[in-house]
Amino acid sequence: MAVQFNEDKKIFRLDTETSTYLMGLTPEVYRDFWHTSAKQYMKGHEQEWQHTDSLLNVQLENAKEWRNTCLKYFQTFSKKDIE
Repeated sequence: MAVQFNEDKKIFRLDTETSTYLMGLTPEVYRDFWHTSAKQYMKGHEQEWQHTDSLLNVQLENAKEWRNTCLKYFQTFSKKDIE
């Protein structure tokens, strides 16, 4: 088992004999992982991969919308700019 920290992306990567776990992910980092590493395991199942990818795209857009809505709501109380 190996643990690595990516300073640029601020994530930990844990490699075991059977799996890889990424912790501290932003949606964009996970999307990059999905489009590179995960896609190779779906060979022969391209239709399922495309369907899952389309669902993940919808989920990502919904998550961004909710994040922005929540930040704007709480900003009305804090009166501070969002960094």
